[in-house]
Amino acid sequence: MSDVEQRAPFLRRCLGDRLRELRKAAGLTPKEVAAEIGISTATLSKIETGKQAVKPAYVKLMWPLYAVDAEERARLLRMAEESGKPGRLSRYSTILRGDFVDYHEMEGQAEAIWVHEPGLVFGPFQVPDYVRAIRRAAKPDSDEDDLAASVELRQFRFKDLTGDRAPAVDIVLDQAVLCREVGGREVMREQLGLLADVAGLPNVDLRIIPFEAGAYAAQGAGFAVLRLPPEPRKDVVFIESDLVAEYLDHPSEVARYREMFEQAGQLALTPSESVDLMDRLRSSL
Repeated sequence: MSDVEQRAPFLRRCLGDRLRELRKAAGLTPKEVAAEIGISTATLSKIETGKQAVKPAYVKLMWPLYAVDAEERARLLRMAEESGKPGRLSRYSTILRGDFVDYHEMEGQAEAIWVHEPGLVFGPFQVPDYVRAIRRAAKPDSDEDDLAASVELRQFRFKDLTGDRAPAVDIVLDQAVLCREVGGREVMREQLGLLADVAGLPNVDLRIIPFEAGAYAAQGAGFAVLRLPPEPRKDVVFIESDLVAEYLDHPSEVARYREMFEQAGQLALTPSESVDLMDRLRSSL
């Protein structure tokens, strides 16, 4: 079994976390809840840690035990129905390291995302040939199946961030991202065109930090801050490197990265100025 398949799907863990919070808020022990809904304490533990899917019928049996309003009942019931399904990303197990699975699952569930990228275009908004060029550079022995899967994964993420239920996405890119000819000039023309189109989406705020802004705190740090449902909302920082993915969720750590993002945003051009810059760079290629 692949690493992707071994990891509990994010939605299942998110649901388990919330059910555990509700149980504790109600002042109930695992033994008491398990007895009320007719399961073992071991099964309840697996549900609350995301190791086992919970049947929607069991979730309904918890309603009399927990203080849950109608809106959250509906949300948790939907999560229970979805959590029993295989992880959305299991088909990408050949190209996606296990430590990156959580991020992609969270990205698909986020309410808002703040992204700073100093070196590459934000993944979901990369055009296919840009994706292929990056994949070949990182893994020269990639075969056509790997390349095709990498492109498909990016397109999958693109739909998550541009569909009817898309989160608010605030992106700050260093100008270096636009000037690095990944895949060659023709590829970058296409890439800059897509970024300009994405910048016009109602849920996307895309800004560029120009070279003349000079040095800034986040200059060498690519990261994303994700705001996750359900209540109480939780922010998580994702930091990616070539070797490992790191997740931070302590409030002080999240606050630091939000501060770095805000500082970077203050140096950035406005969205309309950023599109103008992308258009000029595209015309020069």
